[in-house]
Amino acid sequence: MIFLLKNRRMRRVWAALLLLLFCASGWSQGTTFKLAEDPDLPYVIAHCTACHSGSLITQNRMTRDGWLKTIRWMQKEQGLWPLGEHEERVLNYLERHYFPQTSGRRKAIAPHLMPKQNP
Repeated sequence: MIFLLKNRRMRRVWAALLLLLFCASGWSQGTTFKLAEDPDLPYVIAHCTACHSGSLITQNRMTRDGWLKTIRWMQKEQGLWPLGEHEERVLNYLERHYFPQTSGRRKAIAPHLMPKQNP
């Protein structure tokens, strides 16, 4: 049925709805791209992973404002549809699970401890 729709936006909407139904039905056990389990996860899968892998989410960490700016950029430049009433749930999920962390990589080596450059 999706391939019969000529309007690109409608194809995306249908794809998102089908993904949402698929996730809500429980068929997708283990196929959440290692995204954090959460009641709002089906909305993230429907709106985000319809276009890109979930790993693109897990490798980024942003503030709520950063996620919102990214969504707005995707809407303007990449053709992401309006999330409507689901936007709040998607942002809540991203803010809860993929926020900036202060730990992780070690601090950079102090310049005075770096090897000397050869001329």
